[in-house]
Amino acid sequence: MYFITFLVLSVLTLVSVGITQIRIAPPAAIGIILLIAAIQAAIVLFYNMHLKFNEKILGIFVGLVFSMILFLIIVTMMDFSNR
Repeated sequence: MYFITFLVLSVLTLVSVGITQIRIAPPAAIGIILLIAAIQAAIVLFYNMHLKFNEKILGIFVGLVFSMILFLIIVTMMDFSNR
């Protein structure tokens, strides 16, 4: 399981680096890269930190944190696009 997690995280990192090499509008590129980073964080939380097998309340707190991260990403993108 750890090797598969490592491979998935490596591929997602390469995708993030690849996105910086292609010509996309900066707000879109930043949004995609932040989304990939959030997916990587979720993978680390669920599999490396064994959150998948813990109590439900811990999952609720993690969900709240990820919703806050999503909110901050949206607010950052709104600020960046209105400059």
